[in-house]
Amino acid sequence: MDRDPTTTAPGEIDDVTLRRARRGDERACRDLVGCYEEAVFAQLARLLGPAARGPLVEELAQETFLRLLRELGRWAGSPAGLATRLAALAGELAQEELRRRSTGAQTTPAPVAAAPRSGFADRVLEIRRDGPRVAPLPWWSAARTRFLVFMGVLVAGISVLVLYPVMRSPMRPPLPGSGARTTAVRETILLGGRGVAVAEAGSGLVWAIDRKGAARVNQAAGDVFYRVEAGGAFLVSTPAGDVTAVGTCFRVAVDAAPAAAAAATVSVAEGRVLIGNRGGNREIGPGERGTLLKDGRGERAEAASAPAPR
Repeated sequence: MDRDPTTTAPGEIDDVTLRRARRGDERACRDLVGCYEEAVFAQLARLLGPAARGPLVEELAQETFLRLLRELGRWAGSPAGLATRLAALAGELAQEELRRRSTGAQTTPAPVAAAPRSGFADRVLEIRRDGPRVAPLPWWSAARTRFLVFMGVLVAGISVLVLYPVMRSPMRPPLPGSGARTTAVRETILLGGRGVAVAEAGSGLVWAIDRKGAARVNQAAGDVFYRVEAGGAFLVSTPAGDVTAVGTCFRVAVDAAPAAAAAATVSVAEGRVLIGNRGGNREIGPGERGTLLKDGRGERAEAASAPAPR
């Protein structure tokens, strides 16, 4: 014969209390915990055996009821099923505790009474409402944390100040202050970090590079091909005038023949260069040729329209 739904078996809550507890009513939840707390304590003490202690049993019993209350809103069973569900939850927690303790040697404590202390239901609802209590950090621990955070920020700031100029500036070889070379055969001359000069036999070069990377080359004679790297100004000075690099690759040939007082022929391979003396300035581009002259008629800079011979 089916049981009358308006009646309640011993050790169970009634349907009205269960419905109120499912809606979150605190008084109904307190009645639910109070109805089943002794059975849960007894089961945990029995399952834990020698490991059972008063605080441990209460801790696991609290977690048992908290898990049930969290899933109570989805509960579709009758009051008779609550005891079965609580037994399953308590069994799971007891097994987890025993597995944790099996990893190390354990002492055998004396058996304890498996009965809840007064106010157990109120403590469960307080944890459910406010969450587990966490002890505040002592003042010295909080101060230590603030000090470590401050030091971390300070070290990071100093690192940025020290490393930023290094990371921002391009990596270049060191720039020599000066140099000079007179070639007897064809030579490749490194002009510090500013460029390369391929000097034919009979060429004479004197160069200087300042701290800002600006280079000045004095080419008194010879045929020299220049490849200029990015940086400051790059000026080649000849007896007939000056050649200022705007591009990257060009050739300067200084005529030292007695028939000409001074002459320099400039051929551009890449980029552009500016040639000039007191007679004026000319800009020549790739494939073009310019001439600097200094003789009895004065100084002049001329640009040829025909491509320079290779």
